[in-house]
Amino acid sequence: MSYLRTAATKQKNREASLRFWADPSKRAEMLAAFHKRGPEWRENVRKGVSKALQEHPDIRQRMSEAARGHKRWLGRKHRPETIEKMRRIMKNRIPYERSAETRAKVSAASKRSWANPQYRENMLRVARNRSPQTREKQRRNRLSQNFSPSPLETILHEAFTREGLSFEPQKAMFSRFQCDFVFVEAQLIVEADGDYWHRRRYERKDGRDRLYAAAAEEGWAVWRFAESEITTNPAACARSVVNFIRNH
Repeated sequence: MSYLRTAATKQKNREASLRFWADPSKRAEMLAAFHKRGPEWRENVRKGVSKALQEHPDIRQRMSEAARGHKRWLGRKHRPETIEKMRRIMKNRIPYERSAETRAKVSAASKRSWANPQYRENMLRVARNRSPQTREKQRRNRLSQNFSPSPLETILHEAFTREGLSFEPQKAMFSRFQCDFVFVEAQLIVEADGDYWHRRRYERKDGRDRLYAAAAEEGWAVWRFAESEITTNPAACARSVVNFIRNH
């Protein structure tokens, strides 16, 4: 039987937590203790969560319903004004610049996850089961976000700048797509494709096929530079864009 806290108890706990984390020394102590926990501790936590979900299947359902806004999970739900405040912060936030080492770690971890067939199938199933309302909301949120440029985008950005080209990075196009580089006057869209994530793009129908269709309908051209092209000779990529603009 789960423990139900009263509203007064929840408020007291919240105030105590805020006082604790407002103390810089206690915050630093807790963060230091957390970072000392190694892989063994994280694995024990993972096993504990998995065991709880197996023994109590209703927990997964309750969490799912809470995520959809049907119920309060653990007695707490964000107020509308809080949600609006977070939305404004995320919309105007400065992109977080991760180091090259961190980027490499994140990329390696993501590749390991997607190499697992079960993980891939679960993620695809979740994507396929999204409602039209959820898809539209995610699309609007994605177009309003500020993304940090990838290493490939940074290389192309520098090469285009050296050629004196005028372009807009990370520009929303056709009310649906976030494009890497947009040359408005030439009606040209340039995308930087990593070899790992985009190597099978021509074997499947996805958003990139839809980008080509939307661009063609509006009279735009879409160019894609592969990772090998960008890293080997970025100047050649930039010159090809210059030639296109001159002949456009």
